[in-house]
Amino acid sequence: MMLSEALINNVIKVIFRRPRPNNLALVIENTYSFPSGHTMAACIITYLIGNYIAKQYPTKKYLITSLEIIIILLVGISRIYLGVHYFTDIIGAVLISIAIIIIVNDLEIFEKYINRGNKNDNKIRRNNIK
Repeated sequence: MMLSEALINNVIKVIFRRPRPNNLALVIENTYSFPSGHTMAACIITYLIGNYIAKQYPTKKYLITSLEIIIILLVGISRIYLGVHYFTDIIGAVLISIAIIIIVNDLEIFEKYINRGNKNDNKIRRNNIK
């Protein structure tokens, strides 16, 4: 999922070619502004870690989700504070990350469904051979 995030982020940056803010930045960045790669990475990483922890502690799911949102907000705000992104870069990064998560999860569910069908086919074949 992280590989797809990095690839999609770089492709979108080249497509939009949005320059960084002209104000005095605390950090110098040499790439385009939209979307924020740090925010996209924060979304994906917090989702992966949060999803893993939520499976271990299902009763803490709302607390984990709240912490994920706080982390993503802090990363986004820090990128604006550093002067390297516009607010819309952050919003775009979050929306793109959500789309990546949904697509990858759907692909995983689809793959499990396909593999489940193959296992059933193998059982039928084994029973017919005996």
